[in-house]
Amino acid sequence: TEAVFMTAPAGDPRLWIVEKAGRIKLLSNGVVLPTPYLDLSSLVATDGEKGLVGLAFSPAFASNATLFVFYANRTGGLVIAKYRAFGGNPASNTASTIGVVLKTIPVTSSYHNGGCLQFGPDGYLYSGIGDGGTAANAQNPNTLLGKMIRLDVNRPPSYIPLSNPFVASAPMDEIWSFGLRNPWRFSIDSLTGSMFIADVGAALREEIDFEPANAGGGNSGWPCLEGTVCSNLAGCTCNDSGFTAPIHEIPHGAGSCAVIGGYVYRGCDIPSLQGTYLY
Repeated sequence: TEAVFMTAPAGDPRLWIVEKAGRIKLLSNGVVLPTPYLDLSSLVATDGEKGLVGLAFSPAFASNATLFVFYANRTGGLVIAKYRAFGGNPASNTASTIGVVLKTIPVTSSYHNGGCLQFGPDGYLYSGIGDGGTAANAQNPNTLLGKMIRLDVNRPPSYIPLSNPFVASAPMDEIWSFGLRNPWRFSIDSLTGSMFIADVGAALREEIDFEPANAGGGNSGWPCLEGTVCSNLAGCTCNDSGFTAPIHEIPHGAGSCAVIGGYVYRGCDIPSLQGTYLY
């Protein structure tokens, strides 16, 4: 089955493997356990780029046993939902199938869904949402498509942090930054809190976008810009000072196809890579 992500809560030796078909498997002591940790296959649509594609653990998982998932449902929505380890025990090898939906984002296409989930050092949950196959969504303040959103998972029912950059000034208060095509994977530097966004390109460029810690409100320029290349679309001003250029772009050719993203290395085993972003 297509494995699309792997992660673990801090300090836990097990690894959680996310499968596109809607299951999360657990790798424990070198063995994939036969019973899925969580099986959402009855809820998940898998056509095109849809599926169960994102997983993040609460920073307090060791005490609250809470995790968050991102999937495409079968009725035309992208879902961010909360689940708990079975019995509220973080050491359990299964999770309860009773979840709480935080957000459902309408989408009509099976492409450009995004789906990565990451907690920042501020304790908020970030999610990269693709443009849903309609490029204009990325600059449209009336949709969450083509955006990075930020949620306060402890603030129902809206889950919106009051410090989000567009609170009370835009229709969608969840928006953290915008102008993205398909931020399939992004990561947050564990030391600095800076965000590295791997935004999948169209015909010309793949790009890595960078956001300093706590610097919401940025515009990466899609669809007016693909990387630093001007699209010449009607209504676009490609030298707009409001656009933030990528820190790195990869031209198509020589086998380059789609940027996947990675992490800033903060380990101890390879000192020469300390602080290097690997993707």
